[in-house]
Amino acid sequence: MRNLIISRVPTSNAYFEKIKMEVFDWGMNAALLSGLHTDVNKARLFAKQKVLEVFDKDPNKQHCFKIDTVESENVGRAWLTDKRVPGINDAELRLCYIKIDEMHQRKKMGREAISLLEDYGCQNGFNTMSLNVFSHLDHATNLYIAMGFKVAEQIKVEDKIVATEMRKPIPPRYINSPNCKLPIKFWRCSKQGNTLAS
Repeated sequence: MRNLIISRVPTSNAYFEKIKMEVFDWGMNAALLSGLHTDVNKARLFAKQKVLEVFDKDPNKQHCFKIDTVESENVGRAWLTDKRVPGINDAELRLCYIKIDEMHQRKKMGREAISLLEDYGCQNGFNTMSLNVFSHLDHATNLYIAMGFKVAEQIKVEDKIVATEMRKPIPPRYINSPNCKLPIKFWRCSKQGNTLAS
């Protein structure tokens, strides 16, 4: 039985802006902690390019979520971006950021939230999820591997691994989930997209 609910946040909502600024701060700090950048200004520029400019360039391709318990307590946030490029990459959804608040960590909520986000991806015609893990987040890397993500590439700076690129197919599935707050009935997902199951 599911304990969490994910709700997509409209781009016009103040919570959408809150997630954007939280991810900017996190991205700058992660760039420094991982060793990707040692200069604060370069780390800030990195976060600006990878977060703020992505949000501002195409807000409709950004999928931001509140993560709540079934009792409506907010426990976290997530940001995914639509990486589809027609003819090159037709169905990739990138998990850019997920945060479970500290008081709710170590309760398997991260795993459940990612599973719900995979359901959302499947429901919306995506067949691959990708992500990037900074080197100082070993616990996150272990979680993603346990959930079926595979290492696609390791990013190095001066022979030191600073981040790991990971990918996972989103397997076809039957979904009838009240935990994804979306206008969806009962979907069968495939590489061809969504079809209403009979």
